[in-house]
Amino acid sequence: MSKLEKELEDAKEHLKQVIASRKMDGYVSAHSAVLSLERKVAAERMDEYAETIDFPVKWDVGAPMPHLLTNGYRTFLWFYLPDDYSEDDRTESVALVQFHRCMSSKLGDPNEEVFHGHPLNGKGLEPYTAQIVRNSKWIKELESTNKVHSQYNQELWRSLNHYILWFHDDTFECVAKSYEVEVFQKSIDEVFGEVAKRIRA
Repeated sequence: MSKLEKELEDAKEHLKQVIASRKMDGYVSAHSAVLSLERKVAAERMDEYAETIDFPVKWDVGAPMPHLLTNGYRTFLWFYLPDDYSEDDRTESVALVQFHRCMSSKLGDPNEEVFHGHPLNGKGLEPYTAQIVRNSKWIKELESTNKVHSQYNQELWRSLNHYILWFHDDTFECVAKSYEVEVFQKSIDEVFGEVAKRIRA
């Protein structure tokens, strides 16, 4: 067992004690310490792990109802935002995320009840957040497939990121170069109309 692995075991034990004591004022720091060490241990092993990114919006743990539309090059994800993003009580707020140079995407399982079964559990997974996967096995698999292409470009694959967004009922993952986020004061159906126009452009 390496020094980092021992530190991780100690941090997990401390987190258990904090939870058992029901004194939750120390939970956040104890949980953060575990996540940080999970990532360090995975990096030491050259394994994949998830880091939380500074995403422009936050969704709640309820039902943000993510929708995905992609045509193989343009990829759009949109979902409800909490009420505090709305300008008034009569409007809904929806976040629209466009992923640039998206090579692959998926939306579906796991949901929150089985997050602990995801391969990234124990490797920095943080529910209800946006994360980037370091040492991504998915990117390596996609690149390996594409190496047979006559115009294979290693630099392109080095510029790609594996993004993952954890929602209540669904998980979204994609491999893309970058993303941009917009917030609309519209219904989710109205945003779909906006996406339909953009994806054909």
